Amino acid sequence: MLHYHRLFTQAQLDSIASFQETLDEVQTVNQQLESNVADLETEQLTLSNSLQSLNDSKIERERALNQLRADIASRSSQLEQLEIDQVQLQDLVEQINRAVADIPAAMQRSPFDSQLGKLPMPVTGQITDRFGSRYGEGDLTRQGITIAVSEGTPVQAIHPGRVVFSDWLRGTGLLVIVDHGQGYMSLYGANQALSKQAGNWVDTGDIVSTSGMTNELTGNQRNRQASPGMYFEIRHHGEAQNPAQWLSE
Repeated sequence: MLHYHRLFTQAQLDSIASFQETLDEVQTVNQQLESNVADLETEQLTLSNSLQSLNDSKIERERALNQLRADIASRSSQLEQLEIDQVQLQDLVEQINRAVADIPAAMQRSPFDSQLGKLPMPVTGQITDRFGSRYGEGDLTRQGITIAVSEGTPVQAIHPGRVVFSDWLRGTGLLVIVDHGQGYMSLYGANQALSKQAGNWVDTGDIVSTSGMTNELTGNQRNRQASPGMYFEIRHHGEAQNPAQWLSE
C-alpha cells in the first residue's frame, strides 16, 4: 500500500508538473499574442498615418497642379497681352510715319543721322534694361532702354523736332513721340506727366515730360516690382534702333 501510494503520489506530481508546464506555455503564448497584437496595432496606426500622409500629399499635389495650370494660363495671357502691346506701339509708329511723311521738318542745325554717338541722354541715370534684352515669358525683346531715375525727373528732348504723339498707350504708359525728320523718331515712355502736346515743336534739352514708374514696361515678370524710371526708344522708319549707339553717355 505504501508503494502504491508512492506511485500514485508521484503520478499526481508528474501530472501537476505537466499541467504547470502547459500553463507556462499558454502564458508564454498569450504574452506573445499580446505582443503581436500590440505590434499589429502599431503597424495599423503607422499605416493609417501613412495613408493620411498620402492623402494629404495627393491633395497638395492636386492643389499645386491647379496652381501651375493657373500660372501657365496667366503667363500665356500676359505674354499675349505683351505681344499685343508691342504690335500696337509698332502700328502707332508706322501710322505716325505715314502721317508725317509729306510734312516738311523744321529747320535743324544738323540732321539727325549726323548725330550718331553725340545725342544727350533724355535723363541722367543708370540703364537697368538694355536694348534687345528679353522680357516676359516668351521671346519678346526690348525695343528700347529703361533708365532708373526718381519720379518727377524732367525728361528732355534729345534733338530738335515736332511732338507727334502725347498721350497714354497701353504697355508704355504716358508716352511722348518726337519726330526729328529723315524718318527718325524718339519715344519717351513710363511718364508721370506730359509737358508737350502733339504739334508742339521742341529743341534739344526742352522738357517733354516728367518720369514716373516703369511698371507698365516690366511685362508683369514674377518677383519684379515696379520701380521709378523712364523708357526710351529711337526708331528709324518704324524700326527700333539701339539707343546706346546714338547717345553720347
